[in-house]
Amino acid sequence: MPQPTDLMLVLLTALLPAFSMQAVASDDEDVEQQVQEAAAQAVAEAFPEVAHRLKVEVGRISSQLRGGNTGTLQVDISGSNGIPRGRLQAPVRQRTEDGAWQDAGWALLRIAHYDSVMVPTETLRNDSEVTSNQLTSVWMETTRFSGEPLHPADWEALSTQGPTYATRHLREGRALRRGDVRPPHTVERGDSINMMYERPLFQLTLRGKARQTGFAGDDIRVYVPDTGTTYRARITGPGAATWLETL
Repeated sequence: MPQPTDLMLVLLTALLPAFSMQAVASDDEDVEQQVQEAAAQAVAEAFPEVAHRLKVEVGRISSQLRGGNTGTLQVDISGSNGIPRGRLQAPVRQRTEDGAWQDAGWALLRIAHYDSVMVPTETLRNDSEVTSNQLTSVWMETTRFSGEPLHPADWEALSTQGPTYATRHLREGRALRRGDVRPPHTVERGDSINMMYERPLFQLTLRGKARQTGFAGDDIRVYVPDTGTTYRARITGPGAATWLETL
């Protein structure tokens, strides 16, 4: 019959691998935390003006870094082109006793971007006027944002110029892009247009109708009833354009 001491020895032997695995896992977590802190410090030093909008996460570390590391670590993000975004594999270095840095492995990082973006508080139809009380600012991740987000400063600059309109159907709660809102068109379809027609030896003004909407600098079609002809003209201001081509 087994003695109590023998049973205890068997139990300890059975539990030792589990304790060992837990210790290794704990060591790996400590190293990942060190790498995360070193990566966050590297990003903050390289891009101090936007560091508050960036969040660094460690996805994986190389086998050389596993099993515990109590030395000082440094993460090199210099290989990124501009401000890093999304996934990035970065070299990791460790400080030696003489103060030098030596390669210690690599880490797969994820750099998440966050920003304040304007969001509709109600659904808005295409071409409807958009007012400040229909929008709110939300702090959100923009790492994989499609297009340029509409920041509060962008909205303020645009809305102070006059009425603002939706360029498409805007859903409640969905973040806006810069192109989702616009100022009033300089010329609306059907507006009367004074078109300056210039040739080498003369110039005259033709009065027509805009066949398209547009802003100053845009090219639109203009129909002139007196000549029965459509022209391509460049908008120079409200109700004004310069002839470019006879269509």
